[in-house]
This record gives sequence, structure tokens and C-alpha cells, in this order.
Amino acid sequence: MSKAKRITTSEIKDAMERKWCAPEHALILEVSDATGGRRARIADALIMSLWPSRGINLDGVEIKTQRSDWLRELKDPQKAESISRFCDHWWIHATPDVVREEELPEGWGLRVYDGRIWKTVREAAPRDSEPVDRDFLAGILRRLDQMVDKRAETMVDARLANAEAKMEKRIEALAIQRTRKVDALAKVAEAFEDHTGLDLVDLARNGKAQNAARITAAFLKHDLDNQWGGFSSLLQSLRNTADDLHDTLEHIGIEPPCEKTRKGHRRDRIKRKEEMAEQRKGSRM
Repeated sequence: MSKAKRITTSEIKDAMERKWCAPEHALILEVSDATGGRRARIADALIMSLWPSRGINLDGVEIKTQRSDWLRELKDPQKAESISRFCDHWWIHATPDVVREEELPEGWGLRVYDGRIWKTVREAAPRDSEPVDRDFLAGILRRLDQMVDKRAETMVDARLANAEAKMEKRIEALAIQRTRKVDALAKVAEAFEDHTGLDLVDLARNGKAQNAARITAAFLKHDLDNQWGGFSSLLQSLRNTADDLHDTLEHIGIEPPCEKTRKGHRRDRIKRKEEMAEQRKGSRM
């Protein structure tokens, strides 16, 4: 049978911060009875209830997670008086099997934390508390100041860690995007070299890379990569332009240059079309 995991003092403090928290309570950890050389005792925690409807009380807490530590406390319970005299209740917060109820000094309460829930074994009796003196107030304020600084530092560290995590994700995403783009460009370059027989490195070295890029861009812009659409459209456009020029020259009484040759080529094309039509007609019969 495996041994149960020991609950630490830090875990109990974390559990206390979750249970006795704002707005109903204020929790101050590790409070001394004074400052400087006048300090004689430190309480593990002070719990101040803040709702008047439930009573404005100041409770002191000692945390015990080891049996040996508790037994040392029992040898001189009066030393707690340097702080407990200002408290309305005095509590022991312990882990299971550390404190026995019958061992508790008169008036002390006991709560046990098992790692999940708190169990009140014995209620703390109300005490005739003394007004907080200036030594104790100085100890409280000193600790509050330290806790504020620590929490601010923790918040800053958390925000910095969050910002760093977001930045790392952003950098990773950009790296992936850039890698994909480089891979795509490499494939395009490889295909270009395979189909043209040109070496892009040589083109760049000879200062012809930009010209090659301009030619390719113009080729694609005018859809010349489409065998039936691009070249046919370009050829038809050139023919239409030639016919328009021919008509314009005839209209103003100027014989187009090479007109005889042009007419001869036209007669030849008409003759070839007639011969091809006769051949198709004969093959059908």
C-alpha cells in the first residue's frame, strides 16, 4: 500500500488563500508581533473577517504539518500570547494525524486540511482580545507592504511570461509561413529551370534575372501560356489591326506596302482551304 503524500505548509497556505479571501476576509501570512529588535514572535497567519453582519473579528493561526513541531509548541503554549492576546480567536491549522483534539490548550480551535477540504475539529473559543498596539501594527503593516510587493512582482512575471509565450507563438507562426513560402518558391524555381533550361543563379549573376521576370510576367499577364486562348487571341488581334490599317490606307488613297504580296498570300490561303474542303468531302463519300 502506497504511503499518502505529505501536505506541505505552502500547500496549506495556498488553500487558506483560496478559502479566506476577499471580499469576506483579508488574509495576512507570516506576521510578526513587532519590527526590528523588538520582534519576538511570528504568527503563520492572521485572518480578518470584513463583513459586519458576520462580525469583525481578527483570528490568529499557527500551521502544523509535522507531529514533532506540534509537540514543541505544546511545551510552551504561552509564547503564542505575544500575538494571540490581540486576536479574537486562536486556531491551529494542521494536516491529518498531526494534532489530537485532547492535546489542544484551552480555547484553541483546530481545523484539519486533507488536501481537498477543510474540517473543523473544534471551534476556537472567543477571547478577550486587547487593542492592537503600535508594535503589532508596525509588524502587520510591514508584512502587508512585503505581500503587496510580492504579489505585484508575481503579476508582472505572469504577464511577462504570457507576453513571451504569445511572442514565441507569433515567431513560430511567421517561421512556418516563411518556410512554406521558401518551399513554394523553390518548387517554382525548379520547375522554371526544368522547362526553360535556364539557370536562375546564372541569370542573377549576369544581371538578366529582372528581364526574365519581366518577360514571364508579361507572358502570364496576357494569358500567352494558354495555347488556344493566348496565342490565338494575340494572332487575331494582330490580324484585326492589320486589316484596320489596310482599310485606313485604302480610304485615304495610299496603296499599302507589299500589297501584291499580301494579295498573293490571301489567294494561296483561299486555294489551300478549297483543297482541304475537297479532300474532306471525298473522304466522306
